[in-house]
Amino acid sequence: MRFSENLKLIRHQKQMTQTAVADKLHVSRKTISSWENERSYPDILMLVKISDVYDITLDNLMKEDLGMLKQYEAQAATSRRSIRIKLVTAYLNIGLLFLIYLSHFFGWQVGGWLMLVLLINLIVLGTTLQVKTRDWLPAMIILVMLLVLNFAIVWPLRLKGILPAVNAAGYKAGYYTASGLWILIISLSGCFAALVHPKVGRKN
Repeated sequence: MRFSENLKLIRHQKQMTQTAVADKLHVSRKTISSWENERSYPDILMLVKISDVYDITLDNLMKEDLGMLKQYEAQAATSRRSIRIKLVTAYLNIGLLFLIYLSHFFGWQVGGWLMLVLLINLIVLGTTLQVKTRDWLPAMIILVMLLVLNFAIVWPLRLKGILPAVNAAGYKAGYYTASGLWILIISLSGCFAALVHPKVGRKN
């Protein structure tokens, strides 16, 4: 028997409506209907909740539905790939930040290229990062702390004779704007790395 048919049969045996099940699972009635009509599948965690609500084992709930098992195998493969991407980008972020700080303090001419690579990596990291509601406050605190720290480290160096002797106001405005963006990008990058790296270890 297919999972969708089995799910509907069990619900009828338990004499429960879709609305009642949806309330217990904290989802919409349309979601229950979608599962029972095979338009979508619940995730693994939701399967456990369903088995608790219906007081039935996962084996009996799934009834060896091969289509569903393939779906979960595909989800697991996607999850593993996502974790690998997060791990690589998190470590790359840390390495790039270290090199950028060194290039800034020692005046290396590759700083611009490193910043470009960091920005690309930051975009990749941002697309894989899934910040939950409870993580927003710590993320904002980390970001503010990094902004203040980077401003305190970088800005004095920017004002200490590094600015070329050009009096054009437009040039100076562009220079300081670029410095501000530099501080923002490395602060964001450090914040993302701090948020992602512990999560990778928990496979979150």
